[in-house]
Amino acid sequence: PVWSDRFQNRFLFKTKFRYVNDILDFYTGFEGNFYDLYVKEIRVFTDYIEGYDFLSFMTYVNNYRYKPYQYAGFLSLKFKQKETILNLGLRYDVFDPRSYRPAVEIPPEYPPPEWVYEIKDSVKASKKTQVSPRFGFSYRLNYLVFRLTYGKYFQIPQFEYLYSNPFYNFQRGYLPLFGNPDLKPSQTTLIELGVSYLLNEFQNLSVNLYSRESDNLVDAIRIMPDSASLTDLTTGFTLYSDVGVAYVKGIEFSWEGIYPLYRWVLSFTVMNAKGSFGTWLDGPTYYGDVLIQKGEFYPLSWDQKYTFSMEFTLGNLSEKFVSFYMKWGSGFPYTPDGGPPNSRRLPPNLETKLKFGFNLRKLFFGFVVDNVLNRKNVLWVDGKGKPGGKLNDPLAYSDGRRLWLEVFYTF
Repeated sequence: PVWSDRFQNRFLFKTKFRYVNDILDFYTGFEGNFYDLYVKEIRVFTDYIEGYDFLSFMTYVNNYRYKPYQYAGFLSLKFKQKETILNLGLRYDVFDPRSYRPAVEIPPEYPPPEWVYEIKDSVKASKKTQVSPRFGFSYRLNYLVFRLTYGKYFQIPQFEYLYSNPFYNFQRGYLPLFGNPDLKPSQTTLIELGVSYLLNEFQNLSVNLYSRESDNLVDAIRIMPDSASLTDLTTGFTLYSDVGVAYVKGIEFSWEGIYPLYRWVLSFTVMNAKGSFGTWLDGPTYYGDVLIQKGEFYPLSWDQKYTFSMEFTLGNLSEKFVSFYMKWGSGFPYTPDGGPPNSRRLPPNLETKLKFGFNLRKLFFGFVVDNVLNRKNVLWVDGKGKPGGKLNDPLAYSDGRRLWLEVFYTF
């Protein structure tokens, strides 16, 4: 159950200076995102304790208002010389959560010398910064185009992970869940190598190899003393922590065609996504009845081995058109009772979307139908393979069919 009242406002300011000639395309600029966040809610998570056959509750109360901001400076150089294009870029990001947290530090040694936390002061959450270089190179040889790209990217955590239950009320509920405004942003390094074959001026075939590495991924870890009992609702807590690393490798095959009155994109992707994460403890750690070995790699919950997608559009996008989109995936991993983490797979899933659109002078009208052909896709199951777990959570299935109306006015 969730009782919630919330809003999120964002003010975006962006400016860019650009210089272009026959050889050089240069731009530099600044962007800033200024947020106003308000949340007042009570959230209750139910949890079955193995061996005791009763429900416990992880409860937290949010009541806060924060105004974080993120800004960045960037520049890009693009050189064109006959059949060669070279891109060089640089971006500097800053994120300030503008928050304080209780001065509670997790002891670095295990077992902790004392399980007593006296909150006597607060600590200001630090600003997070990153310098992100970008590089791109492409070369055309007759009907072949070769591409190489490299880049680093900066992504702040979800605000819920930063600000949930900001007052650390240890006496509220079973293993209460706390946010952490000092979470580090996720830092991603992406490398892509691709080649395209131009069938004619309207069609091309492409193959792309990619490798992506991300750190500081967020998980909720349970922190309990050695002497704690799972039936003792007064000991321990759960804290959002940046303990995860993801390694993703894949290959994508695509066929794209763009004609005056119709266009299509067909793609097939093979992906492998694994991750490793440890905690402040040394050695293996138990998450429920799942044994996580520190330093081991496991399939990630969003790893999907095979994905096929297609999009077909008939008509002119600037006048009137109809478009159909479909994506089929081979299923996501989950963890069975007593088995290795994410060692089994959900059934295949299907996404479909149909869109109609037309322009009437300065007005654009769009009609979107989500889940046109979808089955009742299963999004998660419990350790016994049951969708929705013991409580039959309806969010274990994908959304039903939805109809959207979009209206844009251009001036």
